[in-house]
Amino acid sequence: QQQREYQAARGCHVGVHEDQCNRIGFMAAGDLCAEGSPSELEAQMPGRLLEVRTPRVAEALAALRQRLGRHRVTQFGERLHVQISGDASGDSDVRDALRAEGLEATAIDPMPFSLEDVFLALIEQRREQAEREQAA
Repeated sequence: QQQREYQAARGCHVGVHEDQCNRIGFMAAGDLCAEGSPSELEAQMPGRLLEVRTPRVAEALAALRQRLGRHRVTQFGERLHVQISGDASGDSDVRDALRAEGLEATAIDPMPFSLEDVFLALIEQRREQAEREQAA
């Protein structure tokens, strides 16, 4: 068990299966930015997660990041994961942001947060924070 925890903590990507670890720590820029059990980390994510499919992924990524914030939208191959508020208006916000740029989603489906979603959201939050500090 101790060996598994060490391997997860020093891994260079989020390739850890939840059943392999009791606790996980995420690091960004050399700082421990989150730690807990996989279910605790996933439960800390606010709102809901949507998987968005669109034929123009790169343009949709840019449009949604501009409208919703960089840390709320990540690309997973040909799909986007979009973190929205807990109410039903989040779905329409995604569609409205895409339509405003002449884009359309072929599908928008709710999905549970994964550890990779948690990690990528933390990294993007750190990046946004660093950019604000540099601008100040």
